[in-house]
Amino acid sequence: MSTKAPIYTRENCLFAYQLHWELVISWRFKVSDSRWYENLRKRILSTGIQISNHRFLQPGTSRFLVSTRPNLAPLALVDDVQELLQDIVRVELPHALHNTFRLRSLGILSRATLEELVDSNVPHEKTGHEQPLTQVSQPIDLSRPQTCKRGSYSYNLQVVMESEPSVIPEPKSFQKMAYDKVLHISQANNIALSCAAIQPDHFDLVLGCPIELAPADVALKFMNALAESSFRKPIFRFSVFISTFGEKEWDEQLPID
Repeated sequence: MSTKAPIYTRENCLFAYQLHWELVISWRFKVSDSRWYENLRKRILSTGIQISNHRFLQPGTSRFLVSTRPNLAPLALVDDVQELLQDIVRVELPHALHNTFRLRSLGILSRATLEELVDSNVPHEKTGHEQPLTQVSQPIDLSRPQTCKRGSYSYNLQVVMESEPSVIPEPKSFQKMAYDKVLHISQANNIALSCAAIQPDHFDLVLGCPIELAPADVALKFMNALAESSFRKPIFRFSVFISTFGEKEWDEQLPID
């Protein structure tokens, strides 16, 4: 087992992010009174969770629109909301909530739009004497939710990593290595790779991720593994963009059904 410290960490990287979610949880009673909402919204902020909207889909079923920071795994988001809400209503409604949930990622762009954009950014034919860029495309449908013991979820993530061209080895061999490594990292970490564009100045990955893995750690797994394959060279800048996406575009002012 390697004991070498990773090149890229949560502490030395800058994360630009847009992480949005719809969370649905169920009460054990037909609750339709949301007097607890403002208390929950204010207290949950300390965990890095921002709740922008709540409504009852029906009595006893609460739907939240939520934004998070990159170091928080989606499963931790669910646990934090359920545990704090249960604590707030405990006196009037002990054991008020089921521990089941439905979670889905949302984004500024829909899945279909994002996949089309990533695909269109890569030329499909070689032009002139330029080396063709690498396109990774897998027959994976990220519109289908995943399941776990407590419910269902969609955790779809775009990761954009800027590379350092001056550090990257000979482009042709590097692109082939990067193509194979991106596939290997995805498979080794139970990450569904829908498509990716591997370009000289950046990598753009479209992923379906495990619910227990924080968005920051998804990005770091790719960055560090690719750096290891390049003789531990810092082939990426110490910054990364991560964004959730889903079947519909995020709009905190509108109901999402």
